[in-house]
Amino acid sequence: IDGAYFGTTFPHLFLMTYGNLKPQKASQSYVPKIFGFKIHKP
Repeated sequence: IDGAYFGTTFPHLFLMTYGNLKPQKASQSYVPKIFGFKIHKP
């Protein structure tokens, strides 16, 4: 959506008006990988 045409508040007002259109949260969490190998967190 072009903010120059609609203004910067359009997405916020749209989601406040049509709250049922908000994307659902992801069912699985993101697992960072490099070349298929999981990255270890110390």
